[in-house]
Amino acid sequence: MTVKRFDVVVAGGGSSGVPAAVAAARSGARVALIEQTGRLGGTPVAGLGFPICGMFLADYKKPTLVNEGLVREFLDASDGEVERRGRVQLLRCSGEMLEQIYNAWVDAEPNLKLFTDVDDLQVFSNDGRIESFRFQGLELEAGAVIDCTGRAAVAKRCGADLLSSKNPALAGFILRLSHVVPNEMLPIRVPHLLWKTAESGRLPAAARYTVFDRDLLKVSVEPGADAEALALNIFSVLKAELPEFQCSEIVETSTGRLEREGVRLKGTAVLDEQSVRSGARFDDAAAKGCWPMEFWDAEKGVLYSYVDGDGTYDIPMRALRSNTVSNLWTAGRSVSADSMALSSVRVVGTCMAVGEAVGAAAAKEAA
Repeated sequence: MTVKRFDVVVAGGGSSGVPAAVAAARSGARVALIEQTGRLGGTPVAGLGFPICGMFLADYKKPTLVNEGLVREFLDASDGEVERRGRVQLLRCSGEMLEQIYNAWVDAEPNLKLFTDVDDLQVFSNDGRIESFRFQGLELEAGAVIDCTGRAAVAKRCGADLLSSKNPALAGFILRLSHVVPNEMLPIRVPHLLWKTAESGRLPAAARYTVFDRDLLKVSVEPGADAEALALNIFSVLKAELPEFQCSEIVETSTGRLEREGVRLKGTAVLDEQSVRSGARFDDAAAKGCWPMEFWDAEKGVLYSYVDGDGTYDIPMRALRSNTVSNLWTAGRSVSADSMALSSVRVVGTCMAVGEAVGAAAAKEAA
């Protein structure tokens, strides 16, 4: 078995994982980035490039970034359009563009080694510390470890303390459609029809919260449901009952179920709903969040709650490292937060900033 030593090992090449790896490499660390699939970008790429949230302050006339650094680099490199939606602003960016930028970042770092298609990852720990990873005939010895898998995969395998929710947020599944006749009322007519269909019992209750945005049908999925089967069923209802969808076709689908909430690492602190709502400040702030808490509830639909004060809150570094495994950090959807706080932190723009902060911190500690 070939053994290699890295200062920082990042698991997961998604929204937070790539920024974490790049930031660590730019800090002078030798970095390994491990990705289960063959592509970088994570959920935004798997989800066909939905809008990027969490980059800009709410209620500002001009787009104003909350975090600089790699978030600024990403904005400058993208050809996306900033769109106002109510009080918030988001970046329209294709999954292909995000993937292209992430690949360019990784390729530019000589200290960063990328491993893709890793589906047999083993984690070895001892005395409250992760020592190494094994896969495909390789052993990677690790100084610091950052779990950016979005499902706390590394944390689970090394026995770290975890957080979970009894009633997690609805997941999603996306269809890209063609030949839908344009109609500015479709974003209203689609959920109205699906609400009536769900009330009649022909679709599950969560289908009421499916939305149509340009060419994307974003299906809401309850825990345990077959996401693809539900999406196809909803599509057949739309084709049969809305004239605008009569000739529509499915161009592509998301590569799987898109989770909004799952098992998370338990940190030395847990970011809670009140801290987000009140715009809390912390001495060990890693980055700022700004997106409203956006919880997709199975019974009540989408619950929004905006941040008080200047519209931002701090994400403490204490919520980004394990309380039991000394060299384990996290970023992205696995941060130490309650359900409502996570519903704000999990968005892509915030994940980029948190990943960058954790990558730099882990590199500094590993040195």
